[in-house]
Amino acid sequence: MPLIRLFLPSKTFLVMKLTAILLTVTCLQLSAKSFSQSISLSGRNLPLEKVLTTIGKQSGYFFFYKYNELKDAKPVTVQLENVSVQQALEQSLKGQPFRYIIENNTIVISKKDEKEPEKEAPLMDIRGKVTDDKGEPLPGATIRVKGSNQATVADVNGDFSLRNINNNAVIVISYTGFVQQEVPLNNRTQITVSLNEDLQNLSEVVVVGYGTQKKVN
Repeated sequence: MPLIRLFLPSKTFLVMKLTAILLTVTCLQLSAKSFSQSISLSGRNLPLEKVLTTIGKQSGYFFFYKYNELKDAKPVTVQLENVSVQQALEQSLKGQPFRYIIENNTIVISKKDEKEPEKEAPLMDIRGKVTDDKGEPLPGATIRVKGSNQATVADVNGDFSLRNINNNAVIVISYTGFVQQEVPLNNRTQITVSLNEDLQNLSEVVVVGYGTQKKVN
């Protein structure tokens, strides 16, 4: 049986090829147009679901979201005129616990990840004593919390107390003629601080009313 081959005229084939290309370009243009329309919408205290529905109708995008999450959304007040889909979504979701992702012709609305609130450091009352390197109390020594205005002074026995201090605070102790010292609490409620004499400063000469003498004197 002879093999029959069917050949199309070259012009007909060329016309068919051009027609297919034109149809493809037209479909792409229509698709781009349907997903690039500008959005116009205005209203006060509108349900978010209604706003998203309107944006979907005007843009041609499909919305995907969980109804149970969206029903608790805040009312939306918008005044949009010829804005992009992205701008419309930004304005509509402003102040809402939602985010959006655009995937092809679908816009997915989901809840934002809730960050756990930072736990505040526990507050506590502390007591302490300030002495010199020989164990003698230093009455009038200044005790302050680093980075805050909380401060106190030691009594005649060198004792002091501070209330409502963070358990990770740093206490700064200073006294004239002694080296200032910083002490991290590290959850301690009772501390004893021994200050060393500042020999360098004590050797300096200062002016007094009747002449000059060393600080140590």
